[in-house]
Amino acid sequence: MKDREIFDHRNVANNTHKKINHWLDNSACRPELKAGWVLHITRKGHGHYNCVRTDLEVEAGDIMLFSPDAYLECRRADNSEEWFYSWILFQANELIDRIN
Repeated sequence: MKDREIFDHRNVANNTHKKINHWLDNSACRPELKAGWVLHITRKGHGHYNCVRTDLEVEAGDIMLFSPDAYLECRRADNSEEWFYSWILFQANELIDRIN
């Protein structure tokens, strides 16, 4: 694998904190094609993912990787007071598309 394939991406990273009875405690649903691969790393609490055929509950230390065409629906798990996770979106650089 060429270094350029990894480093020529526009990466976006942030943290999400969902806490019970807080106005930001909602479900996130991204059913359509996304701009790139998404990596979620649970830092605290428990989260819940609807993966169409299966439901998954994650806890601190768990990592989830979603392809651009994956169905992505997630929320704080019902049995958890909060869910704190970091996420990174790896977006392909338009320059790579023109070179290839």
